[in-house]
Amino acid sequence: MDIDDKNKDINRLFNSEESVNTRKQFLDHIEKWLSHHTNQNDDDLTGLAVLLADGVIDFTQIDNDDLQTYPGIRDSLNRAFNFASKQFEMYDQRLDTLHSKFSKDFEDLDLQIVTDKTAFRGYLRSLTYAEEYYFISRKLKKIHDSVGT
Repeated sequence: MDIDDKNKDINRLFNSEESVNTRKQFLDHIEKWLSHHTNQNDDDLTGLAVLLADGVIDFTQIDNDDLQTYPGIRDSLNRAFNFASKQFEMYDQRLDTLHSKFSKDFEDLDLQIVTDKTAFRGYLRSLTYAEEYYFISRKLKKIHDSVGT
């Protein structure tokens, strides 16, 4: 960066050529990284959705022009959001099915034990995943809505 005392124009650091180039490189890497992870298996996509929901990168701070230049960012965020939402719906439906299976056990539970422990563990697992995917999808929805996907 050239600092010239004779130059009357003040070059802003945020708009400097170096800053613009670094931002472009970063967004290019992010676009490729997101695209790679959204085209993998469900476990990788789940990991990506969790990372995005953690807010490691604040995608809401990327301006619209940059999002237009790097459309893979929006596309990948959209895929992650849709995946998390579908996972929540799947586990929620599974809970509805399992809940009806255990409703009699719940009614008769006074001090009795649930009769099918393996199925009940599956119910508890689905309950946990449904809740986690719900929170992940809500966080991703905020990102999704703010970047206009």
